[in-house]
Amino acid sequence: MIPALVFSLLLVPATPASPPVPVNQPQPPVPTVLTQPKETSAALKETPPAHKETPVPVAAPVPVVDPEPVETPPAPVEIPDAAYPVKSISLPEVLARGISHNRGLREAGLKILTSRATIRATSAMFDTQLSANLNGVSQESEFVPGNVFSVTSVKKYSFDAQIARLLPTGGMVALQFSTSRMDQTMTLAMGGPPTEMESKAFTNAFTFVFSHPLLAGFGRDVTTAATQKARIQLDADRLSREAKAQALVRDLVISYWNLWLYWQEQDLLAVSLKVAKSQLGLTKSLLTVGRAKPSDLLAVQNAVAQREGDLMLSRIRILQASLAIKSQLDLPLEEEPMLLRPADKDLPFVAKSLPAELVASVLKRSRDLAMLEKHLELLRQEEKIAREGLLPKLNVTLTAGPTGTSNEYSAAWESLVKFSGFTITGGLSFSWSVEQTQARATLEILDLNAQNLRLQKENLSNGLVMAVMLSREMMQTAQKRVELARLAVESAEAHLQLENNLFALGRGTNHSVLLRLAELDVARLSQVKAVYDYWTAWVQIQALAGDILNEYQLKLQD
Repeated sequence: MIPALVFSLLLVPATPASPPVPVNQPQPPVPTVLTQPKETSAALKETPPAHKETPVPVAAPVPVVDPEPVETPPAPVEIPDAAYPVKSISLPEVLARGISHNRGLREAGLKILTSRATIRATSAMFDTQLSANLNGVSQESEFVPGNVFSVTSVKKYSFDAQIARLLPTGGMVALQFSTSRMDQTMTLAMGGPPTEMESKAFTNAFTFVFSHPLLAGFGRDVTTAATQKARIQLDADRLSREAKAQALVRDLVISYWNLWLYWQEQDLLAVSLKVAKSQLGLTKSLLTVGRAKPSDLLAVQNAVAQREGDLMLSRIRILQASLAIKSQLDLPLEEEPMLLRPADKDLPFVAKSLPAELVASVLKRSRDLAMLEKHLELLRQEEKIAREGLLPKLNVTLTAGPTGTSNEYSAAWESLVKFSGFTITGGLSFSWSVEQTQARATLEILDLNAQNLRLQKENLSNGLVMAVMLSREMMQTAQKRVELARLAVESAEAHLQLENNLFALGRGTNHSVLLRLAELDVARLSQVKAVYDYWTAWVQIQALAGDILNEYQLKLQD
């Protein structure tokens, strides 16, 4: 902050007859580096008036020998608000809009919904399966002379149903029911004319079916592999979305305070321009009474022009930062207002403490590392399935159940209920790929992919360690710079006051005053820039440690 006395002598009139207009001193904004005034060329340097013992009266000043430099009026620098309206925004508004409207986060949310649907789809293999068939067959043929007997007509109607379910260990159990009716006409020729005999048969059966693999395909790891992979993918998608959200919040916070810094820089330039114009008026007054040189006027005119140009460049930087935030928030870039301004006026310095095991905490809580670990877990699940291809297939099948057959439908049911007939079958099936080419190639590919992921994880860990160490060092250095910049501001203010005193007494030049003014601007900018760097490093550490969403009380909706 600039004390009121810094520019007191700067604003003191040279003589009581012509007091300069005092300049109000606004709140000091973020400083910017100012171009130092150039040295006046030898051709433009003025020879001071000849020294006389008696002072020159104000009413009749001694004419200057050399012609005075032509005064160039400063060009207007401020862009009208009507051309570039300004909208005030707050950091909570920016973060809320970014979380809810960012396209990348919406895409990540859709991936999570897809993974959830995939989990439900993979569990469908354990659903109860119900199937049924209804068939009818009718066959007619002519009796062939010379044959002893021949079936000339067959009509068969059958219905069967099955309910089956997959076992968690890979087997299958089913209960089958079948019923059929067959009408048959047989023609007999036993040395006489052909005679027809009709027969009717009803058959009912209940059958229990059990089938199970004994080698390849046996166990819960096989049957639940697809579901486990889908669950792991869901976790990976959640980690990916959270990592994107943390990076988005980090970028938005930094962009917000970057915009704030540019506005502070412009405010400082505006204050510096007012001070330079005030110095210009004072210099003109002193030049009129012979207590300043024309080179002093040239120097202050140069300083005014430089500050006006810096103000124009500052407005471009503000526009660029505003457009960057609009792009991050998915706002129309060409829509008014073009310029955004942070609602926060100050960025106070508050010392933060870092945990002793910061690096270990970052590596443990990194969402990117956790996501790579999930991908490795996916490969381990695929490896389990691939190793099943190295085993031979040996399956056992067992069926058992009562049957009932009769020429009457009721009698067939009675025979079924009484277990008059019972059927049991069993069997083993075996198959094996001798070369196992596909299984071995699949395992090799999975192993190479796992090695690649482990390398990525190692590289990412090294990158995180470097980022944490740099951010911590930047944070600690910025904290020291804040104190050093405060001392520099105090020193620059005192130095500027001294040069103002000398200039007011006619013992100094505008070159020295403007140089000290530029030094004060640089010191102020260094002070606020140190605070900005401190909070930027803190935001980086919060994002690396996975705490930035909690820091700003943000939650992601599933």
